[in-house]
Amino acid sequence: MSTPASRAREMAECLTAAGFSPTVQDHEDHIRVEAKAPDGTSEESWMAALRALTSVDRLGQDEDDSGNKTVWAVVFKETPATAPAARGRGRQL
Repeated sequence: MSTPASRAREMAECLTAAGFSPTVQDHEDHIRVEAKAPDGTSEESWMAALRALTSVDRLGQDEDDSGNKTVWAVVFKETPATAPAARGRGRQL
């Protein structure tokens, strides 16, 4: 099984190959990969970006007031069953 860091690195490499400029941010409980979409991004590049994000734990797209789009993905460092948010108020699933 791939580590969270290797999954994030692979996503960033795929986004770069699709013409995006990703950044990787390492947080305490997750790794976030974020990439601004270049002006005039083709449908082919968008599809490649979406394929790069198929193995993430959470993903999304933001758009600012000027219409600039950013795709982002999160890979958690722990499996959901061991993460506090998944357990709830101290109860194991």
